[in-house]
Amino acid sequence: MPVCLCLFSGIPASGKTSTAQRIISSLTSMKVHHLNYDDFVQPEVAYILFRRKMLEKIENFIRQYNLESDRIVLIVDDNMNYRSMRKEVYNMAKRFQIGYFQVFFKISLELAQERNHYRPDPLPDETLLSLFSKMEDPSQDLGIDTVTINVDSDEMLHLHHFGQKVDFHFKNREHLPEKSNEVKEKVEQSDLHRIDLILRKKISRTVREASDRETMKTLAEDLNNRRKIILKNFRETGEIPESIDEVRNLLASSQEMFHKNIH
Repeated sequence: MPVCLCLFSGIPASGKTSTAQRIISSLTSMKVHHLNYDDFVQPEVAYILFRRKMLEKIENFIRQYNLESDRIVLIVDDNMNYRSMRKEVYNMAKRFQIGYFQVFFKISLELAQERNHYRPDPLPDETLLSLFSKMEDPSQDLGIDTVTINVDSDEMLHLHHFGQKVDFHFKNREHLPEKSNEVKEKVEQSDLHRIDLILRKKISRTVREASDRETMKTLAEDLNNRRKIILKNFRETGEIPESIDEVRNLLASSQEMFHKNIH
């Protein structure tokens, strides 16, 4: 039976990891695995390379367990504040034709900061503020089943509800859109070319703003690697962004984390 992917999204201190641990310890009707971004983060590794490694871990898990007779659930636990990040995982579910749904842990900045102070390794308040301000509401992801947990109202993800979602998505798996005819394929190639040009222009402008030649070189390599991954995903899924702004935002997370790594 194929794997079912469940993406936990939300800013730090919203309850993602504790909920995953509760599900693993209490839900006995299926095998649940937990892939937590924080467990293998390496600050010294360039962000674009690190995100690629995380996607590789997800893909390797699917390949390893997709032919198991038992039902296997993988909870992917990360902030996933950008829609483009979540879409990469969703596109993988479509490519492997497995179940997929999201859980968004919605929390106010004030409560997140309060809870963060009690964590073993609290994040700076400005980091939480930055992540909170950049969170693109997962409940607005078109065509994706998303459960929203209102943390401020003491709402929890109940085991029964989680199990029902898993059952549904085991029976209703994702799939790639069918290419209807040759004309459609030509249109898609044209769209990819236009997206590539937009990304190249964005990279060029960003690199020109770098502080020195070495930074320019490293930043250009990171962003161009990201561009190639983006184009590859579009070729495999056939899904094209709806606006130029959405295309440009695909590079935003890589650019932001690059600057954090060099400061």
